[in-house]
Amino acid sequence: MRVKRLQISLEQEQDDWLASRARATGTSKAGVVRALIEESVRQAALPPLEEDPLWAIVGSSDYDPGDETIDDVVYPR
Repeated sequence: MRVKRLQISLEQEQDDWLASRARATGTSKAGVVRALIEESVRQAALPPLEEDPLWAIVGSSDYDPGDETIDDVVYPR
């Protein structure tokens, strides 16, 4: 993996949190920052739920379960 060196300025409490997170995850501060950025990029790449074709069928059923529970369906008596 090619990495680019970057210098940033943080407030003390941000640096404290970053150090704590790095210790908790067993990685470096830079590793924590990279993971947070990667997570943010993945979330930004996902289309809004309303654009998912499956969203069109949400609520389209008129099935009324009444008193039936998931256990009644999975484990019929």
